[in-house]
Amino acid sequence: MAMAVSLEQYLIKNRVRYDIMTHPLTEYSMVTAQVTGVPADCLAKSVVLCDEHGYLIAVVPATHRLQLGQLRRQLARLLSLATESEIQSLSAIASWVLCRRWGRPMAWK
Repeated sequence: MAMAVSLEQYLIKNRVRYDIMTHPLTEYSMVTAQVTGVPADCLAKSVVLCDEHGYLIAVVPATHRLQLGQLRRQLARLLSLATESEIQSLSAIASWVLCRRWGRPMAWK
């Protein structure tokens, strides 16, 4: 999956260093870390979420699990995981969420 322009702009604006790598398709981010040789704590994964307002992507370290209940409370949205078919049909993401390790989300459109 290519990185969305809004996410890339956010990373550049906040001077976050990152590399984009291609890799074989894997089912789990920890496996991706293994096949790429990237330490898992240096690898980010994305989780597609949805609600009645649209879609969000949460970007979290590969070594962490998304705290969906906490994110729902912080954003005051009843988010759920998008289905595989929803993910495949998305042509554009309405907004993005970058979740930092300490669980404090930053959202923008």
